[in-house]
Amino acid sequence: MSRHPLTRFAAKAFRLFEHLYVEIPYRLSRDKRWSFPPTHLFVSPTLRCNIRCEFCFEIEDIEDKAYVDDELTLEQWNEVIDRIPPRTLITFIGGELFMRKDAFELFARSAAKHRITICTNGTMISPEILDRLWTLVPKRPWKAGLLEIGYSLQGGEAVHDDIVRIKGSYQRTVRGLGYLQEAKKKYGNKMLPFTTLRTTMQPKNMNDLVHMYDLAKRFEVDTLDLQVLQDARTVREGWEHFDDAAELTSYEEEMDFDRFREILEDLTTRSDGPMVSFTPADIPVEEVVKIYKRTADLTQYRCVFPWTQHAIHPDGGLSPCLQAVFPDSNIKGTTIGKANQSDLFRNFRHQIATHGLYPTCMGCCGSRYIGPKHKATERSTVAVRHERPEPTEAPTP
Repeated sequence: MSRHPLTRFAAKAFRLFEHLYVEIPYRLSRDKRWSFPPTHLFVSPTLRCNIRCEFCFEIEDIEDKAYVDDELTLEQWNEVIDRIPPRTLITFIGGELFMRKDAFELFARSAAKHRITICTNGTMISPEILDRLWTLVPKRPWKAGLLEIGYSLQGGEAVHDDIVRIKGSYQRTVRGLGYLQEAKKKYGNKMLPFTTLRTTMQPKNMNDLVHMYDLAKRFEVDTLDLQVLQDARTVREGWEHFDDAAELTSYEEEMDFDRFREILEDLTTRSDGPMVSFTPADIPVEEVVKIYKRTADLTQYRCVFPWTQHAIHPDGGLSPCLQAVFPDSNIKGTTIGKANQSDLFRNFRHQIATHGLYPTCMGCCGSRYIGPKHKATERSTVAVRHERPEPTEAPTP
Protein backbone atom coordinates (compact mmCIF):
# COMPACT_ATOMS: atom_id res chain seq x y z
CA MET A 1 0.00 0.00 0.00
CA SER A 2 1.41 3.41 -0.92
CA ARG A 3 1.78 5.82 2.00
CA HIS A 4 2.63 8.75 -0.26
CA PRO A 5 -0.49 10.87 0.64
CA LEU A 6 0.00 10.28 4.38
CA THR A 7 3.69 11.21 4.14
CA ARG A 8 2.91 14.39 2.23
CA PHE A 9 0.15 15.39 4.66
CA ALA A 10 2.38 14.82 7.69
CA ALA A 11 5.19 16.87 6.12
CA LYS A 12 2.86 19.77 5.28
CA ALA A 13 1.28 19.74 8.73
CA PHE A 14 4.69 19.86 10.37
CA ARG A 15 5.85 22.74 8.15
CA LEU A 16 2.71 24.75 8.92
CA PHE A 17 3.17 24.27 12.65
CA GLU A 18 6.84 25.20 12.40
CA HIS A 19 6.01 28.32 10.39
CA LEU A 20 3.56 29.58 13.00
CA TYR A 21 5.88 28.66 15.84
CA VAL A 22 8.63 30.81 14.31
CA GLU A 23 6.52 33.66 12.96
CA ILE A 24 4.66 34.52 16.17
CA PRO A 25 7.72 35.33 18.33
CA TYR A 26 9.63 36.62 15.30
CA ARG A 27 6.98 39.27 14.66
CA LEU A 28 6.09 40.01 18.28
CA SER A 29 9.67 40.35 19.50
CA ARG A 30 10.95 43.74 18.39
CA ASP A 31 14.63 42.83 18.80
CA LYS A 32 14.12 39.23 17.59
CA ARG A 33 15.66 37.78 20.76
CA TRP A 34 12.65 36.02 22.25
CA SER A 35 11.27 32.65 21.16
CA PHE A 36 9.03 29.86 22.38
CA PRO A 37 10.84 26.83 23.88
CA PRO A 38 12.32 24.60 21.15
CA THR A 39 10.12 21.77 19.92
CA HIS A 40 12.87 19.90 18.08
CA LEU A 41 16.31 18.82 19.31
CA PHE A 42 19.13 17.40 17.23
CA VAL A 43 21.01 15.05 19.54
CA SER A 44 24.37 13.60 18.56
CA PRO A 45 25.39 10.89 21.07
CA THR A 46 28.56 10.07 19.14
CA LEU A 47 30.71 11.19 16.24
CA ARG A 48 32.24 7.75 15.85
CA CYS A 49 31.57 6.48 12.34
CA ASN A 50 32.42 3.47 10.19
CA ILE A 51 32.51 5.45 6.93
CA ARG A 52 34.33 8.63 5.95
CA CYS A 53 32.05 10.78 3.77
CA GLU A 54 34.26 13.29 2.00
CA PHE A 55 31.61 16.04 2.34
CA CYS A 56 31.01 15.53 6.10
CA PHE A 57 31.64 18.72 8.06
CA GLU A 58 32.25 16.65 11.20
CA ILE A 59 35.11 14.69 9.62
CA GLU A 60 37.87 16.40 11.61
CA ASP A 61 36.15 15.56 14.89
CA ILE A 62 35.38 12.01 13.77
CA GLU A 63 39.13 11.51 13.45
CA ASP A 64 39.79 13.22 16.81
CA LYS A 65 39.98 10.44 19.39
CA ALA A 66 40.10 12.95 22.25
CA TYR A 67 36.72 14.28 21.20
CA VAL A 68 35.28 10.76 21.22
CA ASP A 69 36.56 10.26 24.77
CA ASP A 70 34.43 13.21 25.88
CA GLU A 71 31.13 11.53 24.93
CA LEU A 72 28.48 11.52 27.63
CA THR A 73 27.85 8.12 29.18
CA LEU A 74 24.47 6.43 28.88
CA GLU A 75 23.70 7.43 32.48
CA GLN A 76 24.50 11.07 31.67
CA TRP A 77 22.41 10.96 28.49
CA ASN A 78 19.49 9.49 30.43
CA GLU A 79 19.66 12.42 32.86
CA VAL A 80 19.64 14.82 29.91
CA ILE A 81 16.70 13.06 28.23
CA ASP A 82 14.68 13.05 31.45
CA ARG A 83 15.01 16.85 31.73
CA ILE A 84 13.72 17.52 28.22
CA PRO A 85 10.06 18.66 28.09
CA PRO A 86 7.72 15.75 27.17
CA ARG A 87 6.74 15.13 23.54
CA THR A 88 9.75 17.05 22.23
CA LEU A 89 10.82 15.82 18.79
CA ILE A 90 14.36 14.39 19.08
CA THR A 91 16.35 13.63 15.95
CA PHE A 92 19.32 11.39 16.69
CA ILE A 93 22.27 12.06 14.39
CA GLY A 94 25.94 11.12 14.33
CA GLY A 95 28.50 9.87 13.42
CA GLU A 96 26.92 6.47 13.06
CA LEU A 97 24.53 5.97 15.97
CA PHE A 98 24.99 2.22 16.18
CA MET A 99 28.69 2.61 16.85
CA ARG A 100 27.45 3.05 20.41
CA LYS A 101 26.63 -0.35 21.90
CA ASP A 102 24.04 1.30 24.13
CA ALA A 103 22.26 3.11 21.27
CA PHE A 104 19.01 1.18 21.65
CA GLU A 105 18.87 1.81 25.40
CA LEU A 106 19.18 5.55 24.69
CA PHE A 107 16.45 5.38 22.03
CA ALA A 108 14.14 3.42 24.35
CA ARG A 109 14.58 5.90 27.21
CA SER A 110 13.87 8.78 24.82
CA ALA A 111 10.91 7.14 23.08
CA ALA A 112 9.12 6.62 26.39
CA LYS A 113 8.38 10.36 26.69
CA HIS A 114 9.38 11.92 23.39
CA ARG A 115 8.86 11.56 19.65
CA ILE A 116 12.14 10.42 18.09
CA THR A 117 13.69 9.90 14.67
CA ILE A 118 17.00 8.22 13.91
CA CYS A 119 19.47 8.84 11.10
CA THR A 120 21.83 6.00 10.16
CA ASN A 121 23.98 4.95 7.21
CA GLY A 122 22.30 1.54 7.49
CA THR A 123 25.48 -0.51 7.36
CA MET A 124 25.06 -1.88 10.89
CA ILE A 125 21.31 -2.54 10.70
CA SER A 126 20.17 -6.13 11.24
CA PRO A 127 16.75 -7.79 11.49
CA GLU A 128 17.30 -8.09 15.24
CA ILE A 129 17.96 -4.35 15.61
CA LEU A 130 14.81 -3.55 13.62
CA ASP A 131 12.74 -5.93 15.74
CA ARG A 132 13.84 -3.99 18.81
CA LEU A 133 13.24 -0.62 17.16
CA TRP A 134 9.71 -1.64 16.17
CA THR A 135 8.83 -2.06 19.84
CA LEU A 136 9.25 1.75 20.11
CA VAL A 137 6.83 2.62 17.28
CA PRO A 138 3.64 4.40 18.45
CA LYS A 139 0.20 3.96 16.92
CA ARG A 140 -0.21 7.69 16.15
CA PRO A 141 2.39 10.28 15.06
CA TRP A 142 1.54 12.66 17.89
CA LYS A 143 2.29 9.98 20.48
CA ALA A 144 5.70 9.41 22.04
CA GLY A 145 7.82 6.84 20.23
CA LEU A 146 9.88 6.18 17.11
CA LEU A 147 8.39 8.12 14.19
CA GLU A 148 11.02 7.84 11.46
CA ILE A 149 14.02 5.79 10.38
CA GLY A 150 16.28 7.49 7.86
CA TYR A 151 19.08 5.90 5.85
CA SER A 152 21.81 7.78 3.97
CA LEU A 153 23.09 6.60 0.60
CA GLN A 154 25.04 8.69 -1.89
CA GLY A 155 24.61 6.98 -5.25
CA GLY A 156 25.19 3.74 -7.12
CA GLU A 157 27.77 1.29 -5.81
CA ALA A 158 30.89 2.79 -7.40
CA VAL A 159 29.88 6.38 -6.70
CA HIS A 160 28.72 5.77 -3.13
CA ASP A 161 31.82 3.80 -2.12
CA ASP A 162 34.01 6.51 -3.65
CA ILE A 163 32.22 9.31 -1.75
CA VAL A 164 32.22 7.52 1.63
CA ARG A 165 35.74 6.16 1.02
CA ILE A 166 34.96 2.67 2.36
CA LYS A 167 34.65 -0.15 -0.18
CA GLY A 168 31.63 -2.39 0.31
CA SER A 169 29.57 0.28 2.10
CA TYR A 170 26.94 0.44 -0.64
CA GLN A 171 26.17 -3.27 -0.41
CA ARG A 172 25.86 -3.11 3.38
CA THR A 173 23.47 -0.15 3.23
CA VAL A 174 21.35 -1.77 0.52
CA ARG A 175 21.22 -4.92 2.62
CA GLY A 176 20.00 -2.74 5.49
CA LEU A 177 17.30 -1.29 3.23
CA GLY A 178 16.18 -4.81 2.47
CA TYR A 179 15.91 -5.59 6.17
CA LEU A 180 13.86 -2.42 6.65
CA GLN A 181 11.48 -3.41 3.84
CA GLU A 182 11.04 -6.87 5.38
CA ALA A 183 10.34 -5.38 8.82
CA LYS A 184 7.62 -3.12 7.41
CA LYS A 185 5.92 -6.13 5.86
CA LYS A 186 6.40 -8.24 8.97
CA TYR A 187 4.75 -5.69 11.24
CA GLY A 188 2.20 -4.44 8.73
CA ASN A 189 2.71 -1.52 6.37
CA LYS A 190 1.09 0.96 8.73
CA MET A 191 1.63 4.71 8.83
CA LEU A 192 4.59 4.51 11.20
CA PRO A 193 7.48 4.56 11.21
CA PHE A 194 8.05 6.85 8.23
CA THR A 195 11.07 5.77 6.22
CA THR A 196 13.44 8.09 4.39
CA LEU A 197 16.39 7.66 2.05
CA ARG A 198 18.71 10.69 2.16
CA THR A 199 21.17 11.65 -0.56
CA THR A 200 23.46 14.68 -0.48
CA MET A 201 23.54 16.12 -4.01
CA GLN A 202 27.05 16.74 -5.33
CA PRO A 203 28.98 16.66 -8.62
CA LYS A 204 29.97 13.00 -8.22
CA ASN A 205 26.42 11.69 -7.81
CA MET A 206 24.41 14.12 -9.93
CA ASN A 207 23.82 11.46 -12.58
CA ASP A 208 22.93 8.84 -9.96
CA LEU A 209 19.92 10.68 -8.53
CA VAL A 210 17.46 8.81 -10.75
CA HIS A 211 19.03 5.57 -9.53
CA MET A 212 18.40 6.73 -5.96
CA TYR A 213 14.72 7.28 -6.79
CA ASP A 214 14.48 3.81 -8.34
CA LEU A 215 16.19 2.30 -5.30
CA ALA A 216 13.81 4.06 -2.90
CA LYS A 217 10.88 2.82 -4.99
CA ARG A 218 12.25 -0.72 -5.05
CA PHE A 219 12.53 -0.84 -1.26
CA GLU A 220 9.20 0.96 -0.73
CA VAL A 221 10.73 3.90 1.11
CA ASP A 222 8.29 6.73 1.85
CA THR A 223 10.52 9.70 1.01
CA LEU A 224 13.63 10.37 -1.03
CA ASP A 225 15.18 13.45 0.57
CA LEU A 226 17.68 15.22 -1.69
CA GLN A 227 19.91 17.32 0.52
CA VAL A 228 21.81 20.37 -0.66
CA LEU A 229 25.55 20.03 -0.13
CA GLN A 230 26.54 22.41 2.65
CA ASP A 231 30.02 23.61 1.82
CA ALA A 232 31.16 24.11 5.38
CA ARG A 233 32.93 22.72 8.37
CA THR A 234 31.81 22.67 11.97
CA VAL A 235 32.75 25.95 13.63
CA ARG A 236 33.74 25.07 17.19
CA GLU A 237 34.70 28.60 18.25
CA GLY A 238 31.19 30.08 18.03
CA TRP A 239 29.32 32.13 15.47
CA GLU A 240 32.00 34.88 15.28
CA HIS A 241 34.08 32.53 13.13
CA PHE A 242 31.39 31.68 10.57
CA ASP A 243 33.10 33.68 7.87
CA ASP A 244 36.31 31.70 8.38
CA ALA A 245 34.43 28.96 6.51
CA ALA A 246 32.98 31.26 3.88
CA GLU A 247 35.23 30.48 0.93
CA LEU A 248 32.80 28.39 -1.05
CA THR A 249 33.73 25.74 -3.59
CA SER A 250 32.96 26.47 -7.22
CA TYR A 251 31.18 23.71 -9.14
CA GLU A 252 31.23 25.54 -12.48
CA GLU A 253 33.62 23.06 -14.12
CA GLU A 254 32.26 19.94 -12.42
CA MET A 255 28.51 20.19 -13.02
CA ASP A 256 26.30 20.55 -16.06
CA PHE A 257 23.72 22.83 -14.43
CA ASP A 258 21.17 22.46 -17.24
CA ARG A 259 21.32 18.69 -16.92
CA PHE A 260 21.15 18.99 -13.12
CA ARG A 261 17.97 21.08 -13.43
CA GLU A 262 16.41 18.56 -15.84
CA ILE A 263 17.08 15.67 -13.45
CA LEU A 264 15.56 17.46 -10.47
CA GLU A 265 12.50 18.61 -12.42
CA ASP A 266 11.95 15.06 -13.64
CA LEU A 267 12.20 13.60 -10.15
CA THR A 268 9.84 16.12 -8.56
CA THR A 269 7.11 15.37 -11.12
CA ARG A 270 7.17 11.60 -10.62
CA SER A 271 4.29 10.06 -8.68
CA ASP A 272 4.89 6.30 -9.04
CA GLY A 273 7.30 5.96 -6.12
CA PRO A 274 8.49 7.81 -3.03
CA MET A 275 7.71 11.41 -2.29
CA VAL A 276 10.69 13.57 -3.32
CA SER A 277 11.67 16.36 -0.94
CA PHE A 278 14.57 18.77 -0.64
CA THR A 279 16.62 19.92 2.31
CA PRO A 280 16.39 22.84 3.02
CA ALA A 281 12.64 22.29 3.10
CA ASP A 282 10.30 23.64 0.41
CA ILE A 283 13.11 24.96 -1.77
CA PRO A 284 12.24 25.22 -5.52
CA VAL A 285 14.33 23.37 -8.08
CA GLU A 286 15.69 26.60 -9.55
CA GLU A 287 16.91 27.69 -6.12
CA VAL A 288 18.73 24.38 -5.68
CA VAL A 289 20.55 25.00 -8.95
CA LYS A 290 21.39 28.58 -7.91
CA ILE A 291 23.03 27.38 -4.72
CA TYR A 292 25.36 25.14 -6.69
CA LYS A 293 26.00 27.91 -9.23
CA ARG A 294 26.76 30.26 -6.29
CA THR A 295 24.17 32.79 -7.45
CA ALA A 296 21.56 32.22 -4.72
CA ASP A 297 20.38 35.35 -2.93
CA LEU A 298 20.93 34.99 0.80
CA THR A 299 18.21 37.55 1.56
CA GLN A 300 15.61 35.10 0.26
CA TYR A 301 16.36 32.63 3.05
CA ARG A 302 15.70 32.71 6.78
CA CYS A 303 17.32 30.73 9.56
CA VAL A 304 14.64 29.14 11.77
CA PHE A 305 16.90 26.85 13.80
CA PRO A 306 17.37 28.96 16.97
CA TRP A 307 13.61 29.63 17.14
CA THR A 308 12.46 26.00 16.96
CA GLN A 309 15.48 23.73 17.33
CA HIS A 310 18.63 23.31 19.41
CA ALA A 311 21.57 20.94 19.06
CA ILE A 312 23.17 18.78 21.75
CA HIS A 313 26.64 17.49 20.88
CA PRO A 314 28.33 14.27 22.10
CA ASP A 315 30.04 16.00 25.05
CA GLY A 316 26.81 17.74 26.07
CA GLY A 317 27.58 20.96 24.25
CA LEU A 318 24.33 22.88 23.72
CA SER A 319 23.95 25.18 20.77
CA PRO A 320 21.30 27.30 18.97
CA CYS A 321 23.00 26.30 15.70
CA LEU A 322 23.65 22.85 14.27
CA GLN A 323 26.91 23.94 12.70
CA ALA A 324 28.47 26.00 15.49
CA VAL A 325 29.63 24.85 18.90
CA PHE A 326 29.72 27.33 21.77
CA PRO A 327 32.49 26.22 24.17
CA ASP A 328 30.87 27.71 27.29
CA SER A 329 27.41 26.23 26.72
CA ASN A 330 26.72 22.71 27.98
CA ILE A 331 23.52 20.88 28.86
CA LYS A 332 25.18 19.46 31.98
CA GLY A 333 25.02 22.86 33.64
CA THR A 334 21.55 24.01 32.61
CA THR A 335 18.19 23.03 31.14
CA ILE A 336 16.81 23.50 27.62
CA GLY A 337 14.42 26.19 28.85
CA LYS A 338 17.07 28.20 30.70
CA ALA A 339 19.52 27.96 27.80
CA ASN A 340 16.86 29.09 25.33
CA GLN A 341 16.39 32.36 27.22
CA SER A 342 20.07 32.88 28.07
CA ASP A 343 21.99 35.87 26.70
CA LEU A 344 23.93 33.55 24.42
CA PHE A 345 20.85 32.14 22.69
CA ARG A 346 18.89 35.42 22.69
CA ASN A 347 21.78 37.37 21.17
CA PHE A 348 22.37 34.67 18.58
CA ARG A 349 18.75 34.96 17.43
CA HIS A 350 19.09 38.75 17.28
CA GLN A 351 22.29 38.50 15.24
CA ILE A 352 20.90 36.01 12.72
CA ALA A 353 17.61 37.92 12.34
CA THR A 354 19.23 41.32 11.79
CA HIS A 355 22.30 40.17 9.89
CA GLY A 356 20.86 37.41 7.76
CA LEU A 357 22.43 34.14 6.69
CA TYR A 358 26.16 33.67 6.20
CA PRO A 359 27.43 32.03 3.00
CA THR A 360 28.35 28.93 4.98
CA CYS A 361 24.68 28.59 6.06
CA MET A 362 23.49 27.75 2.55
CA GLY A 363 22.15 24.22 2.43
CA CYS A 364 21.65 23.96 6.19
CA CYS A 365 18.52 22.08 7.25
CA GLY A 366 17.79 24.94 9.64
CA SER A 367 17.25 27.44 6.81
CA ARG A 368 14.02 28.02 4.89
CA TYR A 369 13.45 29.55 1.47
CA ILE A 370 11.01 32.47 1.87
CA GLY A 371 11.38 34.16 -1.52
CA PRO A 372 11.93 37.80 -2.45
CA LYS A 373 8.79 39.28 -0.87
CA HIS A 374 10.32 40.70 2.27
CA LYS A 375 12.69 43.39 3.45
CA ALA A 376 16.23 42.51 2.45
CA THR A 377 19.04 42.41 4.99
CA GLU A 378 22.58 43.53 4.29
CA ARG A 379 23.47 40.16 2.81
CA SER A 380 23.84 39.74 -0.91
CA THR A 381 24.46 36.77 -3.19
CA VAL A 382 26.54 33.79 -2.18
CA ALA A 383 28.65 34.25 -5.27
CA VAL A 384 29.95 37.72 -4.57
CA ARG A 385 29.65 38.45 -0.86
CA HIS A 386 31.71 36.71 1.79
CA GLU A 387 32.33 39.46 4.32
CA ARG A 388 29.94 40.36 7.10
CA PRO A 389 29.18 43.63 8.90
CA GLU A 390 30.35 44.22 12.42
CA PRO A 391 28.07 42.42 14.91
CA THR A 392 25.44 44.54 16.59
CA GLU A 393 26.01 42.69 19.84
CA ALA A 394 28.24 39.72 20.49
CA PRO A 395 26.63 36.74 22.21
CA THR A 396 28.02 36.26 25.70
CA PRO A 397 27.64 33.04 27.63
